[in-house]
Amino acid sequence: MDQQNAETGSQYQTNSYNPNNPGYYNPGSGIPAIVGDNYYSPWDIKHRNDVIPTYTISNHTAGEGYSIFELHLTPYIGVAYYDGVNDGQYHDAYQASLNPPGLVADFTNGNYPNLYQNGNEIGELIAAEPIILDGSSINHSEVSISSYADHCPVNPHTPGSSPGWNPENRFFDISNNATPQEQAVLARYGKVFFYEYTIILKSNGSVVGNGFIQVQNKTIQDPSVYTYWEDTFVTNAFVPGKGNVGKLRYYHETDPSIAPSPFTFWVQNGGPGTWCDSREVDYEFEWSHEEYFFGYPSHKINLYMGMGANLWMTSGHVISIGL
Repeated sequence: MDQQNAETGSQYQTNSYNPNNPGYYNPGSGIPAIVGDNYYSPWDIKHRNDVIPTYTISNHTAGEGYSIFELHLTPYIGVAYYDGVNDGQYHDAYQASLNPPGLVADFTNGNYPNLYQNGNEIGELIAAEPIILDGSSINHSEVSISSYADHCPVNPHTPGSSPGWNPENRFFDISNNATPQEQAVLARYGKVFFYEYTIILKSNGSVVGNGFIQVQNKTIQDPSVYTYWEDTFVTNAFVPGKGNVGKLRYYHETDPSIAPSPFTFWVQNGGPGTWCDSREVDYEFEWSHEEYFFGYPSHKINLYMGMGANLWMTSGHVISIGL
């Protein structure tokens, strides 16, 4: 997870989402990295082109590289960022700050029937083909899905073009469920919001676990830290297994007393500080981040945010199945 692109010597803004203790990392400065409190994430509209989100999946239960289970995961992918206006004209908010209007796509023109089927720019998800790890070898027991080419790896890539461990060149294949225009938008601005899982006991082929999991961002419901998680007023976002019942917020710092403008870093108390206007979209709690199966507490599937050596710049989803 620490094999990522970075602009050497540049000051990256944090994505730890705690204005009182954001954490920071300045590559090449010699200053030790400080981990911020609470939630951190690689999804930041400013750094969309220089931070590579990583999706790591691990299925180990019978020694390194082997498992008694077969794991099937169906990722649900949607637009990761919100421009602040739900009018069907999807903008890159950071690019708009540099060269207005920063229009990415007109969702109303008929080319985005899945992403705009309920008249919202955000909150519609497209299912990818299942990722299957059968636990038969190391190549089929773990994978780190990421891409130098795509912000969200929805397109096939050539062997060796993924920065993580991905010997089978897996990706989130939405080609059967999305239009070419939707694929293009999600490759640049998408992320996985939920996973549907099925766990099969290989000895007899029985299904021993199935359901949905999501990363639970506790700051989105914590009044002491969610000051900047603004309401999108989208309350009919799609939730796998539940329908269009989800409520969305997005991270949007707008306090002029903290920084003069969005997307810039700032200095607090004489030390490194940051301004975070990531525009990342997230759901309020819909599904748990972990589920037990095959006899509590013997086995569980767990989804959490992992972090590599470069803090939030090398963070991403980690799904583990095992003891």
